[in-house]
Amino acid sequence: MKNIYICEPNCRIHKNGEYLTVRKRNGKISDISLFGVQTILLFGNVQITTQAVSLILEKGIDLLFLTSGGKLKGRASGEQGKNVLIRIAQYDAWFQEEVRLKIAKGIVEQKLIGQKENLKYYRYRKKLSQLKQKELFIEEAIKKLEAADSVSEIMGLEGSAAAVYFSVFSLLIQDFSFEKRVRRPAYDPVNSLLNLTYTFLKNEIFAILKSASFDVELGFLHDIRSGRESLALDFMELYRAVFADRFVITLFNKRWIKQEDFESSEEGVRLKMEGIRQYCSYFQEAMYEEKSEGKTWKQWMEQDIMIFRNRLLSLHN
Repeated sequence: MKNIYICEPNCRIHKNGEYLTVRKRNGKISDISLFGVQTILLFGNVQITTQAVSLILEKGIDLLFLTSGGKLKGRASGEQGKNVLIRIAQYDAWFQEEVRLKIAKGIVEQKLIGQKENLKYYRYRKKLSQLKQKELFIEEAIKKLEAADSVSEIMGLEGSAAAVYFSVFSLLIQDFSFEKRVRRPAYDPVNSLLNLTYTFLKNEIFAILKSASFDVELGFLHDIRSGRESLALDFMELYRAVFADRFVITLFNKRWIKQEDFESSEEGVRLKMEGIRQYCSYFQEAMYEEKSEGKTWKQWMEQDIMIFRNRLLSLHN
């Protein structure tokens, strides 16, 4: 399953039989086949007809609306997976405090292991001996997880480990300054790309969870809030360090994304439109690049979610 990224400003998308046609005033830009498409992402001032939206949703494809800088504004989703037994098992597990706590610990443990492995990898690669102390701090946080008796305590350990991890993040990146992790708005290129990558990562996970019939708003680690995709945020934690952070570091260190690709706006620092186009291409390649055991990152995510799905079903039966 692939994604379609439409970044051309002031274009208009029409239904054309079973295809989409993208046009501007000076004529047609392209026709888009919807075969094998999971998500269509529209950036900035892109117009789309109701007939095109209807076709997209009929085919079970998600439609995301983002600002030109990549901030998610909203989503129109195709039909959810129909296996209601998955959602019953999910609700059942959530109402069991011990089960919910165990799942939350497992999520944070995997995230911290990923952060520790990242620091270890770059300590050897860049000969940064000062990273060892940060690894040991995160290792201690992992040990303390076992004794945690509430989700708030687990989140506290996760937060302290994240602060230590990001305190040395600037050492891992060439030619770009980074003081601390800031969400939105981002006022430096590193935070800008981290925000964008986390948004894209959440979209990938959301689509897998939805197709597997989960209630995406019912998370085990993140609080339940109306409209918040808490389960997608839970699963994101597993891949933040090992996929998203590594991906951002690679973009900068291989100079695939440069200082001149960014601009300042009312949203803070963001990629220019040409930078967005390049970024989308790199992200798609990274998601479908073969990793260990011949699987892509997307396949690993699908496998992990299916394992979790089967685990919940076995607990419920």
